Amino acid sequence: WGTNSKLLLPTSTSFDTRGILLNAWLANTPQILLSLAYFSINRVVTSAHFSQEWEGFSRSRKGLRVTNPKRSSQRTAHFLQIPYRWALPLGFLSGMLHWMLSQALFLVRLEMRDTAGVLYPQSTCACGYSPLSLLCFSLVFWVLLISIAWILACKVKLHMPVADHCSAVISAACHPPPDDEVAFLKQVQWGVVRNRFGGTIEHCTFSSEPVTQPEEGRCYA
Repeated sequence: WGTNSKLLLPTSTSFDTRGILLNAWLANTPQILLSLAYFSINRVVTSAHFSQEWEGFSRSRKGLRVTNPKRSSQRTAHFLQIPYRWALPLGFLSGMLHWMLSQALFLVRLEMRDTAGVLYPQSTCACGYSPLSLLCFSLVFWVLLISIAWILACKVKLHMPVADHCSAVISAACHPPPDDEVAFLKQVQWGVVRNRFGGTIEHCTFSSEPVTQPEEGRCYA
């Protein structure tokens, strides 16, 4: 397991700066790729949580999330963009994957000197690997991917338009009635507000006033 493995990649080089840097680059390049994969996964999870929280405003009243909530129904924004119940397991798995990858691929330096401290020509530098560590890393990584894919595959019944970080959609949903002046300080819900302008087209928006669910087949603004 890990650095106890005696297996080496066929990249052994001389024990000099060039050889050390080459093998260090080989051992750490997968770490960079894993970090990029984590950023992508975090982006997907953040989008999934945003969609879930956005959709929740059509089912019940909630306070808006802001950086510095006032003495009102406003809620504090998530420190890590997603709830701790999502962020902590994801961060833990990320750290575990990086550690397991460091045990699967690592730098090996064989330094031999005589009693006078002179370096023997047989000294070498290489990149070691551990099949067992690589297998464990692959299993954990695939479990993470399958878990996220399963979460994303769960069907959600939509009651309001999907925003997906689109400012135009978010803006269109944030036009409360004129007399609902401090709605942002209260608990709000998205839905159909009472028609103040007449006509057949009603208005859907976030509001602290009573709202109703849109009906299929009707036009709303």
